[in-house]
Amino acid sequence: MGCNTTEASEEAIPSRLYGVLTDVDGTLTLHGQLRASTYEALWSLHHSGLTIIPVTGRSAAWGHMMLHQWPIDAVIAESGGLAMWRVNKSGELVTADQLDR
Repeated sequence: MGCNTTEASEEAIPSRLYGVLTDVDGTLTLHGQLRASTYEALWSLHHSGLTIIPVTGRSAAWGHMMLHQWPIDAVIAESGGLAMWRVNKSGELVTADQLDR
């Protein structure tokens, strides 16, 4: 009996799991492309309430695009040198260097 990986249910997610950090290239993408089934799985995780944070060596511009196009909550880009996340429902973005210290 198979499991449909694009449909996450609350019962399937451990109660102490708050989010997912994942690599992008070769993990979420295959030969540089984000497959439709992977995109659907990201939406399923998003709808289940998990925080999704891709981690990539790609540029800040790629990270910015991911935040606008993918159902994710934050992104770590520039090989860990930059973090960006949404601060409100309208999608306003903030980077770590914009925070009050």
